[in-house]
Amino acid sequence: MQKKYAFILKIVLLVIAGFLIYLMFIRKPDPSGKESQQNAKMEAGKGYENKKPSSNPSIKLTKSQIDSVVTLEKKGLITFVIDSNKVYIKPVFWVEMDNKLKEKMTVLFSDYCTMKSGAEVIHIEVYDKQSRKMIARYSQFWGYEVL
Repeated sequence: MQKKYAFILKIVLLVIAGFLIYLMFIRKPDPSGKESQQNAKMEAGKGYENKKPSSNPSIKLTKSQIDSVVTLEKKGLITFVIDSNKVYIKPVFWVEMDNKLKEKMTVLFSDYCTMKSGAEVIHIEVYDKQSRKMIARYSQFWGYEVL
């Protein structure tokens, strides 16, 4: 019975990973600029009014990227600690990703966290949600590193 549930969990995680890949890398952005207007509306509606907007001009997240991160948070696969630029990720979700996807997701998490915190420096530390050990990190200065 456990093998059946493990198999179903793997299928669900693969579907989610495929969907995220589609949203972040395959789908074409909206050329009309409506996404940036929707992003501004979404920011105002999410309860982040007290956070100062990031003054870092290199952060450009699309609505679909933000929605992907929010979906992962809602499903409990990731948990952000915005003030300290940390993200805790379920080990099953992390293990199912290949190295390229891990790097792209870590960069996405750093941009998202920096955008929410209003920090000047883009960086993030990725921790295993169960063991609480740091498993990766990214910064605009040191780049991506798996630990």
